Amino acid sequence: MRTERAGAVALGQVSWGGRRGAVALAPGYPTGGSQGGHIIFRWRQEGSTFVLGMHAWELFSEAYATLRRVAHNLPPPP
Repeated sequence: MRTERAGAVALGQVSWGGRRGAVALAPGYPTGGSQGGHIIFRWRQEGSTFVLGMHAWELFSEAYATLRRVAHNLPPPP
């Protein structure tokens, strides 16, 4: 997380809360835009793209687990 980088770090494909998508760590602001320094879950559903992002922190494993928990608690997809 402390490394300056120009692009996102892909963390893999996941299936959370009935949604299949990708998890990534965005580069810091301003390079990462509005999601700078965030861990992001991105998925497509019925032709639309959705993003759930939250500020990442150390221990990174806690931030990842929290994002997963939030994604699992979203209302079920239609």
